Amino acid sequence: MVTLEIKKETNGFYRIQSKVLPLDPNDKSVYAVFNIYAKKSESIYKLYNQFFFTKSNLKYFHSGNIDYYYPENYYFINKKAKDTADFYSTISMLYGNTNKSRITYIIGNTFNEANRFVGFDSSIISSTSPYAGYSIRNQNIILSCREDHLHEIVHAVFFALYPKAPALFHEGIATFYGGTTGQSYLNNLIQLKKMINNNPDIDLSKMDDLNNVLENGSNHYYTIGAIFIDNALKIGGPKKVLALFQDSVSDPSNWEDPLPAIKKEFGIEKDQIDSFLKKYVHDYKDN
Repeated sequence: MVTLEIKKETNGFYRIQSKVLPLDPNDKSVYAVFNIYAKKSESIYKLYNQFFFTKSNLKYFHSGNIDYYYPENYYFINKKAKDTADFYSTISMLYGNTNKSRITYIIGNTFNEANRFVGFDSSIISSTSPYAGYSIRNQNIILSCREDHLHEIVHAVFFALYPKAPALFHEGIATFYGGTTGQSYLNNLIQLKKMINNNPDIDLSKMDDLNNVLENGSNHYYTIGAIFIDNALKIGGPKKVLALFQDSVSDPSNWEDPLPAIKKEFGIEKDQIDSFLKKYVHDYKDN
């Protein structure tokens, strides 16, 4: 993080504008510009985020455990918000998320506008898609441009339960229940099948190489993760899904690696993953 500017604002606040660089130190072309604020209180300075100031200018609606904030000119649909809150409760109960923390759900007319509400002048995660969304997991915040971003709602449940589980399972379960970029799990599965038919020699066991958002919105890595979730549900229901996550976090050396859990729960060795996935996609029935 690099400080760009410190500027005195009204009411004794100082705006601190910083450049946030990506994790790759060799890539200087992509970065975010982020604002936080500081104000002296007695002998120390306290920090405030942009949303501390923005939320008083936004409209508010709450349903269940979700607090929605959105601009005056956004067409907010109460029923969608209520259905999303019900979905959050249902998934939480199904998978034992008894805490069910409150979610701050911030909506913009665009995803980039939602980003600005929390302090980003520009963001590494930027999109013009009407289906874009993002979770700030350590603050239980969802940024979106619609009321029913179910993919991020699932993340809110499983980030709380298993914050260190492999990304394959996190993205898989979020895609299974909530789709991704406006496409359902089934539609993503169809896209994966087309890709396999066009590239019959592709090795699907190299899952990390497939972690890219395509022009049509699909992400084959997410879909593969959803296949393992789907398979777990068909074999043993939610308990089997939880076993995948629990196995992954039981050994710190496996936190980023889904393969040990896949082997333990499904009996699938690494050299069998490609054939398993291709057969699963070829034989898939929506039942």
